[in-house]
Amino acid sequence: GRGYEVKVYFLQEPTSNYLHEAVSTVLSIDEK
Repeated sequence: GRGYEVKVYFLQEPTSNYLHEAVSTVLSIDEK
């Protein structure tokens, strides 16, 4: 099989609203 590069992103600080942060992160990755 093929190996694909995987980038892991971490939050700088804990968040109380992980769903909002997850959506925000996905959208910012999509813009790159």
